[in-house]
Amino acid sequence: MIRRPPRSTLFPYTTLFRSKQLGYEDDEMQNVYEEWASRIHPEDYDRVMTSLKDHFGWNRPYEVEYRLRHKNGSYVWILTRGACVRDEQGRPRRMFGSHSDVTQRRHAEDQVRHAEAQLRHSQKMNALGTLAGGIAHDFNNILAALMGYTELILNKVPYEKTVQGYLTEVLNAGARAKELVQQILTFSRQSEGQKKPVHCQQVVQEVLMLIRATLPQALLPFKSSCLHPQV
Repeated sequence: MIRRPPRSTLFPYTTLFRSKQLGYEDDEMQNVYEEWASRIHPEDYDRVMTSLKDHFGWNRPYEVEYRLRHKNGSYVWILTRGACVRDEQGRPRRMFGSHSDVTQRRHAEDQVRHAEAQLRHSQKMNALGTLAGGIAHDFNNILAALMGYTELILNKVPYEKTVQGYLTEVLNAGARAKELVQQILTFSRQSEGQKKPVHCQQVVQEVLMLIRATLPQALLPFKSSCLHPQV
C-alpha cells in the first residue's frame, strides 16, 4: 500500500477506502488526503495529526489507533502503522504502511472493562454488606441493653406520667433504630428476595423514615394513606 504526499502538505493520501473497510466500493471514493482526514472522528483528529507531524518532523514511529466514519454513519476503529520514504534532502516523498480494522478488539476491551467495573461494584457491595452486618450486630447488642434496662425501669419505678412517657419514648426510639438497621441489612444483602404481596403504605412509610434526613421539610408531612393497602 503506497500513499503519496500531496504537494501542499506533509500528510499522505490513503488507499484505505479501496480496502472496503469503510463500506465503500473502489469507485466511490477519491484517493486523496481530504477524503481520509474528513472522516476522522473529531475527538481523534488532533491526536492523529500530531502523530503524523511527529513522524515527518522527528522521524518518530507512526502507529496510532483512531476512529473513521463508515459509509453507514457509524465509526470503526482503525490501527494504522506507517513509515515515510524521504528524498536526498530528507523530505518525505512517499508513505507506506497498513490499516487494520480493530473494531471488534476495541469492543471486546470495552466489554472487559465494563465487566471489571461491575465486578468491582459487586465486591464493594459484598464488603458493604459484611461491614453492615458487623455494625448491626454490635449495634443490636447495644440496643438490647438500652431497651432491656428501660423496660426494667418501667417495671420498677413508681408510676409517674411524665417519667413513664419519657421511658416509653426511649423504647419507641430503640424499636425504630432496630427497624432501620434491618432495612440497611436488607438493602445491602445480595441474595435473591422472595416475591410476595406487600402493604405499599407500610413500605412507603419505612422508606420515608430511612431517607427523611435528606428530604426537604415541606415533604415530611406526606402521608401514604391514599395508596391501596395491598398490591
